[in-house]
Amino acid sequence: MENIHPKIKANAVSAYFMLFISVFFLFNKTNPYLNNDFVKNHTKTAFFIHLIFLFIYLVFIHYWLFNSIIFFWYSFNTLIVSTLFILTFWLLIYWIYRASNEQTFKVWEIFKIVKSEKIVDISNNKTLDEKDKLTAILAYIPFISYIIYPNFEDNRWVRDTIKLNFFASLLITFIYIIWNHSLATFFILLYIIFIVYAWINIILKSEVISFNLSFLPRVKDSEILVKSWIVYLRNYIKWNFKSIQAIIWEYRIQNIESRKKEVELINWLKDTKLTKSLIYIPFLNLVYIFYIDTKYKNHIINWLSLTIITIILFIIYWYSDVYYLLLFPICFWLGYIKSDLTYKMPFIFHVFNSLILLKNKTLNLKAKAKEIKNTVKEESFKINNLGK
Repeated sequence: MENIHPKIKANAVSAYFMLFISVFFLFNKTNPYLNNDFVKNHTKTAFFIHLIFLFIYLVFIHYWLFNSIIFFWYSFNTLIVSTLFILTFWLLIYWIYRASNEQTFKVWEIFKIVKSEKIVDISNNKTLDEKDKLTAILAYIPFISYIIYPNFEDNRWVRDTIKLNFFASLLITFIYIIWNHSLATFFILLYIIFIVYAWINIILKSEVISFNLSFLPRVKDSEILVKSWIVYLRNYIKWNFKSIQAIIWEYRIQNIESRKKEVELINWLKDTKLTKSLIYIPFLNLVYIFYIDTKYKNHIINWLSLTIITIILFIIYWYSDVYYLLLFPICFWLGYIKSDLTYKMPFIFHVFNSLILLKNKTLNLKAKAKEIKNTVKEESFKINNLGK
């Protein structure tokens, strides 16, 4: 904007200093120095930054999140609050500078990650129908959306929405587990308000709140990324440098080839006569250890591994809310067992195989020890006979 009146510029700058009061600028319809796009844009941004300050205060000061965690003799809560307040204050100063230099923008330019867009065809039937709207609504609901996720994994909007849903739910669950129930309830309320607003947009406007979270990896890709970074750092130390993208690509190719072989193998395996629902239930699924050579081999190993982890958690935390975390893999696997028989839960899948490998090595060591013991006895017997 050019030739902005000094009073308009002063009002835009003052919006940042008038904590929550400046929001009333938006309702003024008579004063030309307030009722204009420049002041309103900066007022919205100022109000948004003020809300960030309030959020930090409620979460980390009022509810004392992470106050019990000590890091180098300082409360983790204090370190987080100090950092966030400094960053938010810097953000406030930066937009004051932009207002004083007569630069205008929209409030969502702070976070370009969010935008509103029309619902696209999700079910690939070439028409936008009631099923697409229902899928868009369910994508915001924790746990239920994880069950339908494998069916819509290739749809960018559904995938990114469930990513947001997953990380938000995981954070709330973690806060609940560390006994900060009041703060967890506060976050649940915020999330409910958000999804109700999103549902109203879907039903009345056929619009969805779109989050571009493509930069966040999928859970199923996490193991490949961890392996790639380990190899990347090891190569660097050995002066055998290779780009991280090349290593990730190699692991992806290996994974694709491995899955092709597994699909061919699974086609030759027999089906299980037991009900598939038992596979999802820890402890009860132990019966499947006798039916491991079936089409559901990978899923059986997934769940046997989860049962082992549950037992370990029970030994360490015999009474704890930590078991709520088990709901996340349970709901994801409910979907994957119907859509992908080769699915392996990253990291968790290897727990059962690692125990089998450990058992075999232990038995081999015992056999070798017994063999050595028998050899020593035989040699000792021969020496004794020669002495006689």
